[in-house]
Amino acid sequence: MNAISIVRPGNPPTPPAPARRWRVSQTAPAPLLVLAVGLAFVVLGPFRPASARPDTAPAAVAQSGDLAGHPVVGVWRLVDDVADPLGDNYGLFHADGTYVEVGVGTTFLGVWRPTGENTLEVLQISGSLNFPGEAYKPGTQLTHTAHTYDPQADTLAGVYSPTLSDASGEVFASGAQYSLRGTRVDFESVAASTPTP
Repeated sequence: MNAISIVRPGNPPTPPAPARRWRVSQTAPAPLLVLAVGLAFVVLGPFRPASARPDTAPAAVAQSGDLAGHPVVGVWRLVDDVADPLGDNYGLFHADGTYVEVGVGTTFLGVWRPTGENTLEVLQISGSLNFPGEAYKPGTQLTHTAHTYDPQADTLAGVYSPTLSDASGEVFASGAQYSLRGTRVDFESVAASTPTP
């Protein structure tokens, strides 16, 4: 019953139950304090100024040297020498050494690195072997490309070699080499070629 007790004839009143008291040892506040400080650090850490934060780039992605100033960082239109009915691809060289290339129905993810003053290499992979309109074909295409950058013309010339593997990992095509050329894509070139509605 609650604090109010009803006394009936013949029944003695029930004494109230003793109040429970929590007994806190003198060492309990220390772990609680450590937990509170740790939680505050985790919660408030992202609000620290950028100069006070540790570098967050994963070691597997970060490349040695500063790629942000490399002349190929940015978007490039890539045209190969194969009679490609799918058209051009567009490659994006990120300053952290990662690389993305897209075309009609295909996306490649990869990494790039300089190999000399005006040379670089790209290693990229795609997780399917089908073309648009075809049924999905599981497998991988691993492509290695060696580029030469022409600083006067601001262009790329490259040779790429794809290796095709089926879903079990068995290589069924490798060794062929194809050439490609790249031109930089900038705001002006995209704006000039895009019709306005």
